[in-house]
Amino acid sequence: MVEPNHPGISARLWKLPGQLLLALINATAIQLAALRISVDRLGNSRSLLTDEIAKRFGDTVTRTLMKLRGRSSNIVAMVPHRPQS
Repeated sequence: MVEPNHPGISARLWKLPGQLLLALINATAIQLAALRISVDRLGNSRSLLTDEIAKRFGDTVTRTLMKLRGRSSNIVAMVPHRPQS
């Protein structure tokens, strides 16, 4: 069997699995960093959109939500109780 410290092509082949593993770890780290940046940007854009909508339609949305909550509680009160079989 050829020693890994022996110069030549066999020494390079001995190092290959370790280098491949290191490359996979580096690629994973880069992908995780890119994903984190994407999630941060998505959160910021969502926040900006929400703030913009609140500025533009804030009072109208609040009143509409209050009406919907009131309607849903009325509907629950109107539903007859059905005995479980």
